[in-house]
Amino acid sequence: PNRPIEDYENRTAIEQSGIKYELGTVKTSYIQGDLIEIQYRITALENETTFKFDSGQHYDFQLINEQGETAWTWSANKSFLFGLTTLTLKPGDPQSFLARIGLEYEFLSAGNYTLNAFMTPSKTQEGSIPSDQTRISLPVQIEADPSLAIFTGTVIDEAGAPVPAQVSLTESIQTDTPFSTVASVTWTTPNGTFEMRSKAGDHTLTVRADGFALHAQNITLNAGDNHLKIVLKPQDKDDYANVHETINTLFVAELATHRQSYRAGDKVSVRYRLKNISGQDLNLTFLSGQEYDLTLDGAKGRVWTWSQDKDFIQALSSQTLKEEGVFEFETSFILEDAWAQNTPSFLLTGFLTVSTDQDGQVSREETEAVVKFAVDGWVLPTPGLPSALSASVRTDQVQYKQSDTVTVSYKLTNTSDSTIVLKFNSGQRYDIVLHNLEETVWGWSWARLFTPATGELVLAPRDTFAFEEQIDLNTIPQAKNGTYVIRTYMTSIGEQDQDDTEAKTRFWVGESPQIEPPRPLPVEPMPTRLTANIDATLDAETAQVTYRVLNTTTEPISLLFRSGQQFDFILAGPTGELWRWSADRGFDDALHAQVLSPGDSLVVTESVPSTTLATLPDGTYTLQGYLTVTADDPEAAHQIETLASIKFSLQEGQLLRSIAQSNGSETATDAAGAKGDFDKDGTVDFADFLNFAAAFGKKSTSLDYNSAFDLDSDGTIGFSDFLTFAASFGQ
Repeated sequence: PNRPIEDYENRTAIEQSGIKYELGTVKTSYIQGDLIEIQYRITALENETTFKFDSGQHYDFQLINEQGETAWTWSANKSFLFGLTTLTLKPGDPQSFLARIGLEYEFLSAGNYTLNAFMTPSKTQEGSIPSDQTRISLPVQIEADPSLAIFTGTVIDEAGAPVPAQVSLTESIQTDTPFSTVASVTWTTPNGTFEMRSKAGDHTLTVRADGFALHAQNITLNAGDNHLKIVLKPQDKDDYANVHETINTLFVAELATHRQSYRAGDKVSVRYRLKNISGQDLNLTFLSGQEYDLTLDGAKGRVWTWSQDKDFIQALSSQTLKEEGVFEFETSFILEDAWAQNTPSFLLTGFLTVSTDQDGQVSREETEAVVKFAVDGWVLPTPGLPSALSASVRTDQVQYKQSDTVTVSYKLTNTSDSTIVLKFNSGQRYDIVLHNLEETVWGWSWARLFTPATGELVLAPRDTFAFEEQIDLNTIPQAKNGTYVIRTYMTSIGEQDQDDTEAKTRFWVGESPQIEPPRPLPVEPMPTRLTANIDATLDAETAQVTYRVLNTTTEPISLLFRSGQQFDFILAGPTGELWRWSADRGFDDALHAQVLSPGDSLVVTESVPSTTLATLPDGTYTLQGYLTVTADDPEAAHQIETLASIKFSLQEGQLLRSIAQSNGSETATDAAGAKGDFDKDGTVDFADFLNFAAAFGKKSTSLDYNSAFDLDSDGTIGFSDFLTFAASFGQ
């Protein structure tokens, strides 16, 4: 929750069977259109208590009107996993559940309501706590809004013809979070008209239409009727207007097409960009001469792969992507008529064909970017990302003997801010298929029987489903020496089909090819119009973080958001991501925009939880902040322009002042970044000498070569590097 329930103005509490139940809303009375924040908190007072459930749903909220009718139910538009689950409360350790009423329920009728909150435990399991014992009620009043504005408009092109478009209206609201907004979204009729309802006041209007430049402006709505005619300008033919970015602790990955809609026979131009934001050089390992790939998926499954008609040298190679370096490629393909028939849209995926085997530091899923485009029309309701499922698979080795056993590990992650439900028509949930260059030689499901019962798998935002299976090569007669491809996927049906969950990798039986020397990567800096910086006030228990974004240009810049989330913070260490600000928060699922005027800045202040800091061992850590903007329009801000990071070290339980700061375009370091400080503890000492000695003599053609020790970047860690290290020793 954003705040403790004790800060809520309207709250109540009851005790039942050793458990305290609390329910609160921020205010007692609301006006139509207000966002109602609800918190339900349960605490075991003396004894450990376990709730038993028949599904993934653990609680629910209801809003009852004066006539006794249910006006709103939190779970009404949600799906949950079918299966036995539990929730254990330890004495004095509260569990809070947060919900918001807004957006689709903005204009509930004025009147008095009763808000109910309750747990949803099993009715059949022995020892289960009855739901009625967990129920708590609270009165809430909703008053009529005298400032309701009715907003109508027409969207046309420069010739006066109606344009099918998406219209978003964003209103800033006053909460503890500086960027909180309420956004309403609608679409024009065939005549180009639309109607929306909102509160009177200042808003940001955003209009998107395929083939036209993004239209964004600040408007003031008065109580009553308001009307506006919007004229859209054509999009520049060289612009990549359909852009989607993904960001993690290592990269910002971007995939873009010129348009959001194509027709059969059209040429589809594609641009892929990958920027290293990890704060260090990264080693990329490739299993062949192929360095990247693109796939295209539609209603009929996979219809095109960029590499399918290309040959590559079968030889391992490695490259180094420098800190702040950018890997980029552009290509194109023709959208064939056979693909486009009965297919409303396509999902395009781009990635580097890297491998974590052979000491590679980067996995394929960390480089993956996706974008969606439509066929013969505008994509509704949201252009951009159609599926936020990220699938990956790996084996425990890259090379095996014919008598070995291959361990296969698969991971499927929901990277979006919305729940995804996978549906199945049998007890089978996944499959693994093994191919050689000529045929399919083995399938995990071939020797198994499954129940005919249907089922579901519910993936909440950032949830992961994983499995591990083994392939005994000794039992496969066709498993001769050569190259093999493993294909893994979920056996789901419906909207989230198998291709959304597919992942592949390869291995060798017998001898594998030899390594090639590294080749330089294309590096091109991305332009930036925003200055982002991050600062932290550190002590032994908390890290208070302040993040700022400044428009340094003379023109207004649009900030486009896909949901109510507008920023995020990530804390990373040597083992990867340790904490993410958004991980335990929910956000309204609606597009909206803000306009940042020249010289204006946005400021966010948050804290890293003390419970997270208390678990950190000594070492160096990076804290990143960025705006969760989307680049659906080339004139709008990109996430990489808003990225800022700060490094700090932890020694003997004490948090030290930051040792480095950076933003999307520049980096500044102090003495802790001196050459030779390989463990980044602020001193070039004997520990660094031991690290250097272990790397001495390695060349760039070696699998265990680490460019961090190659201080003169000549491809060999030799005597000249030792002299440079010796000059820094003791600093």
